[in-house]
Amino acid sequence: MKNKLLSGILAASVSAGVIFAGTGGASAVSDSRLLISIDVDPDTFRDVTNMCCSIYDETDNTEIVKWGSKNGVMTHNNDSTKWSFDLGEHGVELNSTHRYSVVFSNHWDVQTEELTISDYDSAREYTAVFSEIYTWRSVTQKPVFQYQWIGEYDDRAGVDMIRVRVDDEAFGTDSTPHCEVYDETEEAYTLLYGRMTIDEDNDVWIFDFGKHGIELINGHRYTVMFNGSEPLTIDSYDRAKDYTAGFTGAFITDEIGNTRARFRWTDEKADILCGDTNGDGIVSVQDVTAIQRHIAGLEPVTGEFLAAADINRDGEVKIDDATLLQMIISEFEFPYGVG
Repeated sequence: MKNKLLSGILAASVSAGVIFAGTGGASAVSDSRLLISIDVDPDTFRDVTNMCCSIYDETDNTEIVKWGSKNGVMTHNNDSTKWSFDLGEHGVELNSTHRYSVVFSNHWDVQTEELTISDYDSAREYTAVFSEIYTWRSVTQKPVFQYQWIGEYDDRAGVDMIRVRVDDEAFGTDSTPHCEVYDETEEAYTLLYGRMTIDEDNDVWIFDFGKHGIELINGHRYTVMFNGSEPLTIDSYDRAKDYTAGFTGAFITDEIGNTRARFRWTDEKADILCGDTNGDGIVSVQDVTAIQRHIAGLEPVTGEFLAAADINRDGEVKIDDATLLQMIISEFEFPYGVG
């Protein structure tokens, strides 16, 4: 598409009038209700005061609607986040047999990736919505966000999903989790950064891959992270299985000093070492500290790790447990067994 780079926008903006589809003469004016729209997501376009669009006919290699101060300028629908370009009002007719590329931009500061229209259908709604997916371009370069036409992948919704249970300790109370998925089989990212959606009825966050046009491959090995958590592994993906993760209550520190929450698939059997109070997979002096902080009320230990902190197995976590664990780590003999 010739107007992919915004460096060509300024040159395009000096052209006057709308270029019509087809060759020679003006095309028939379409019904004024035929709109190309974008429902702006505030996490992508911020403080929007104007929007414009470009439409390029890939079949005829013709720019139908150009960037510029007049051509392609969109109208804001009051009391909503939607901006629209009225095809009929601008004398633009799209051919049902042609292929088109559409890009939306906020005065050239931010833009969407190309959206495609194939087999244009005047009865269909063409409203672009944020795909919930951040790409390398939107994260590391000049912001270019991936939008998709509303309902574009509805027939694939629910095919491949990953869930994580709502947990304020792991995610906080005001943040929206994101997930990252790496295909170990293909050695490539399947999803760099996917914003998850809450299912309040089931108290889980969901990322629906099918709804966003992404397919997870049966038999492939994947690693999954939530908000930069410790990676979870799917050894051999099976579409028929439920992949729901839950927070274990533990945070670990990686080799470069990052603190990461530890999750586990809910159907995965817990294998917690006795004494591993902080859940880092080993028994060390840090676990003694964790017990002491728990007793002092500074940092409560919960769930399966509370049971791991009960070293003498009397049903309570007390200073005796911290003392006994310290002795064991110092290689004193102890009858209960740790680790």
